[in-house]
Amino acid sequence: MKALKPFGLFGNNNSASQATPEDGRVVELFRSRAELRKQHEELGQELQRLRDRLKQQEGATSRVQEMLESLERRLESADTGLSTLVFYHLRALWGDGREIISLLVQDLAAKQEERERKAFALEGNRRQFQQRRDSEQQLRQAESAIVIARQQLAAFDARLAKLDRWWHRWERPKLQARRPALQATLDAAGAALQGARAQCEQIEKAGAGDFGLLGNMPPWSICMPTVMLESNLT
Repeated sequence: MKALKPFGLFGNNNSASQATPEDGRVVELFRSRAELRKQHEELGQELQRLRDRLKQQEGATSRVQEMLESLERRLESADTGLSTLVFYHLRALWGDGREIISLLVQDLAAKQEERERKAFALEGNRRQFQQRRDSEQQLRQAESAIVIARQQLAAFDARLAKLDRWWHRWERPKLQARRPALQATLDAAGAALQGARAQCEQIEKAGAGDFGLLGNMPPWSICMPTVMLESNLT
């Protein structure tokens, strides 16, 4: 029985505590093995994807090689060699023509935009000058109206102040009844003056405006002559 105790047949607690680290190492070993297997599968899938891409690239390379061989045969032939050379020369000429037309379109668009910008600036300055002149005229009229209203109210108050005798007790109420209308005229003139000043300030802050005529136009509208020319050539 003493010989069987080291094997843990009788439930010795000490032997169980000594086996716990070994169990942990075994679990860690199985976990590492599972991770290695997962990485191996991922590497296998990546290798398969690379093989598929290599096959596709080989197919594309072979097609290009066939095209080059076919082109060489056409150039070697006396019947098709000259026409093939003419085709590639015309294609190069077509590319140069497209580039020249594109540069011409850009130059024309820039010149047109500059002309539109200058015209917009002139029109904006003219419109702003007209608006400023009208607003200044309204401001002068409002200033004259408020001056006249103040003079009328001051003259009325001076006339009313003179009616301080006892025999004016019937005339004074009749005259006082006319003062609210004069005060309302003065208030309206003051409001008109403030509005005219605000309008002048708004015109000064607004300026001639921003130029956005060609900036908001689609590119195809500017290049329409080129597109039509290319369609006729093709």
